[in-house]
Amino acid sequence: MVVPVGESNRGSDVSVSNRLSIQLRLDGLSYALVQGGQVQVNHLTFRMEELPKALAADDLSADFSAVWVCVPTRRTVLIPSEWDRPEKRADYLRVLGFPVDQNARVLTFAAGENRTLLFAVDDAVAEPLEEKYGEKLAFYHPLGVSLTTGDDAAGSTLRIDAAGETGSFTLTSARKLLLAEVYPLTSENELLLSVNRTIAAHPIGRLRIVCSGDRAESSAALLAQFYREVTVDPDGENRNLLFPFVR
Repeated sequence: MVVPVGESNRGSDVSVSNRLSIQLRLDGLSYALVQGGQVQVNHLTFRMEELPKALAADDLSADFSAVWVCVPTRRTVLIPSEWDRPEKRADYLRVLGFPVDQNARVLTFAAGENRTLLFAVDDAVAEPLEEKYGEKLAFYHPLGVSLTTGDDAAGSTLRIDAAGETGSFTLTSARKLLLAEVYPLTSENELLLSVNRTIAAHPIGRLRIVCSGDRAESSAALLAQFYREVTVDPDGENRNLLFPFVR
């Protein structure tokens, strides 16, 4: 898929033409890079244990100035930035029932004013990427994308970004963040249940629902049967991949 640079509703800049964006998927990865003034989106299919071999692909081996990797994991927690201590990060996740052992590390992402997103990444995933790209590498999470490219509208918005078997949900009302969670999203039933529970917990009246990420169109079509204002993000399924080109 080809996306012209600047097509994003957030704007863009061709000075990012030497960046590479990767999103890990259940069946491999998707990646985006600028070719001829356009963002080219492609996919590689492989088992995750074949990641080192997959990274040898020509498109992923240029001399990039920066490489951004999106990891859609459920093991996340959003904390006030002043709470962030390296020695405490794994504990925050364990309190929520997310396992973090010696074969994983907890990474951070600045997710808005005085907010830090913690998310766990297995060493089996992180180490091949670090070996390949070194200090040029940065990790991020779909929930971090939603939190840093939030809606400025004065109304209420529920944003749902699906990635693999997870969905990042953010709920804002009058520019105030009410919810930021990652839920399992493996079926239409789980999508409907997660939306219903979110709305029931935050009865805020008129609500706009915005879908992005994997299955954005089908998710919006399903939710439109039950809710009045449902749209698809202009960047659709490529929203997370395009984030490094517009930030």
